[in-house]
Amino acid sequence: MSYGQVAEIISAVSGKTVTYHPISEMELIQDVRAGGMPESAAQYLAQLESLVRKGLMAAITDDIREVTGRAPVSFKEFAQRSADIWRVRKAA
Repeated sequence: MSYGQVAEIISAVSGKTVTYHPISEMELIQDVRAGGMPESAAQYLAQLESLVRKGLMAAITDDIREVTGRAPVSFKEFAQRSADIWRVRKAA
């Protein structure tokens, strides 16, 4: 699943347009370093991001079931169950 697909799903369940704006690994490193993240952590995060973009972190495992005892759900199902989190709230 791509970040763009995640944004589309959140948009659908929230009623608010969510747009994914891709940035390069170098931009990611610069941004998180500017936010105070240590260089080694920034480099590690960029490496993880690279693996995600290449689809190398998309393996489906049974880890959720093993850890929680519950069946895993798709991101779409998770988003639908959690829709209230992303819905626009009007100020009181």
